[in-house]
Amino acid sequence: MNTSRLLIALGVILCLVLSPVIALMSANTAQAQPADSPWPMSGQNPQRTARSPYSGPEVPKLKWSFTTGDQVMSSPAIGADGTIYVGSFDKKLYAINPDGSQRWGFATGGSVYSSPAIGADGTIYVGSFDKKLYAINPDGSHKWSFTTWNSVYSSPAIGADGTIYVGSFDKKLYAINPDGSHKWSFPTGGYVRSSPAIGADGTIYVGSYDGKLYAINPDGSHKWSFTTWGSVYSSPVIGADGTIYVGSADNKLYAINPDGSHKWSFPTGGYVRSSPAIGADGIIYVGSDDYKLYAINPDGSQRWSFAPGSSVYSSPAIGADGTIYVGSFDKKLYAINPDGSQKWSFTTGKVVFSSPAIDANGNIYVGSYDKNLYAITGEYDLTISSTAGGSVTAPGDKVTFTYDQGTVVNLVAEAEEGYRFVNWTGDIATIANVDAASTTITMNDNYSITANFEQIPPQFDLTISSTAGGSVTAPGEGTSTYNQGTGVNLVAEAEEGYRFVNWTGDVDTIADVEDATTTMTMNGDYSITANFEEEPSGGGCFIATAAYGTPMAEEIEILREFRDGYLLTNPLGRALVDLYYRVSPPIAEFIAEHPSLKPVMRAGLVPAVAMSTVVVSTTPAEKVVILGLLALVSAALAVWATRRRGRGPQYTRG
Repeated sequence: MNTSRLLIALGVILCLVLSPVIALMSANTAQAQPADSPWPMSGQNPQRTARSPYSGPEVPKLKWSFTTGDQVMSSPAIGADGTIYVGSFDKKLYAINPDGSQRWGFATGGSVYSSPAIGADGTIYVGSFDKKLYAINPDGSHKWSFTTWNSVYSSPAIGADGTIYVGSFDKKLYAINPDGSHKWSFPTGGYVRSSPAIGADGTIYVGSYDGKLYAINPDGSHKWSFTTWGSVYSSPVIGADGTIYVGSADNKLYAINPDGSHKWSFPTGGYVRSSPAIGADGIIYVGSDDYKLYAINPDGSQRWSFAPGSSVYSSPAIGADGTIYVGSFDKKLYAINPDGSQKWSFTTGKVVFSSPAIDANGNIYVGSYDKNLYAITGEYDLTISSTAGGSVTAPGDKVTFTYDQGTVVNLVAEAEEGYRFVNWTGDIATIANVDAASTTITMNDNYSITANFEQIPPQFDLTISSTAGGSVTAPGEGTSTYNQGTGVNLVAEAEEGYRFVNWTGDVDTIADVEDATTTMTMNGDYSITANFEEEPSGGGCFIATAAYGTPMAEEIEILREFRDGYLLTNPLGRALVDLYYRVSPPIAEFIAEHPSLKPVMRAGLVPAVAMSTVVVSTTPAEKVVILGLLALVSAALAVWATRRRGRGPQYTRG
């Protein structure tokens, strides 16, 4: 018993001690995961497939260029707010606003060749030739730094658990906790310039100058290694099926199975320093020192090759439309169609070693040895028209405007008198609200749109009143306005002791002027009145009251229910009731003066009471049965009477 209590107490203490630690670890992990942004790291994602969900421009146009103090070999990363981060050999990491202005610059102790990676909380991680990996806050302030034993060329990757992985020229791959503390390091046999990629199971893959690709478990233990015949500068890329692709200085691109076995190799004519990219269809794209970009099928066969004017160290990026973007030592950024044909090229001042990145508006960012980061956009046409009854006042009507890709254009449609705006039609995919006259459209392609208007239907007033004894409950009394052709429900309700008579006034379009519940069609200005009248005194059942001696008799109540529920609800029934009210008072008075007639009258009222009871007090099914029996009895009596007349009196001859 004492042992059990001791174990419980120890468990409680452990929970109290470990809970804050676990919570802190969870918080740090959440902060360090990759940002949900258009291009949060080199290669776009931890598998480094370099595939974007956005398409670049059809025709390139310089949006802006940002000048640093030295060559830009770093590849840009893009934050969730559109900020572009890129390193320079001037020893700084720059944060650049989407309009090309500088947000801030962070100084390191060495050239920044490494490409930055962005965490979910906006922290930017980048390596430097001063042997450090830096963590920088979104405002540009220093968060922490981690020191290796040599230059950090490698671009960091962020794991699902928040661990940051980066290689160093001290021949190691490092795993660093989100708080900047050392988690583990894995030694290789050569410089680690390659940037790590992370598999779905958490395995980390990285190349080394010792000619090997390493697979490392999340705990830092060796999983396997694959040997090539040259240094591995290239960063590995992981396909959807788990295949790892990596280039080598032995002039080949390798495809390696997840277990480390050789799948295939593709020979090029020069070192493969470029990191591959993988299209949505599984095609692998990679550059080579032989002045070519190769497209390779998933089985290792060549699909096509594209020849720029010089070596391709840049790693390709792939747009959502399948266009491949890659830099070359001939100073150009190329856009290549999925079939291998050139789409366009953009010329910078010097070698393009940097790999391009694509933002949510389709703008492309790439660095150059000429010290600049370039923002390349496209131009698109917006053609605007309108239907009769209005016009587009902003940006204008019946004309074509040209805008840079990603521009948000204000749209304002104004209706003429007697008309109203309906909607926008045409190429409306990027219109914020197609049903709003004032809205915006984002220019990501050539668009043609139309503002639609319609004539406002004529409106008419309906004025409703009522006489004493009731009111109009729907739509209510007073004046209401309706569009032409609107059907209006009318409901008149009588007060106790009164009954509805009819509708009077402008009643031409009332469906039934004698029905308390009816409809009216609005084709003009109308004024109508619901008319009521008092119910006759004595409850109306004069003869029955005289016969039974009291208006409270059960039989009289049944007759009243039949009258109110079945006779007063239709014109024929109301006519019968009116006739009864006119002829019955003298008869009732005569019965009252001759009491001996009351039993006779009660007997005479039995069929009427019985019929009323059937109608009022039985279910529909019971009514059918009773009416059927009555019909059978009536038929039998008719047959009997016919036969009696057919036999007639019997005569004999004298």
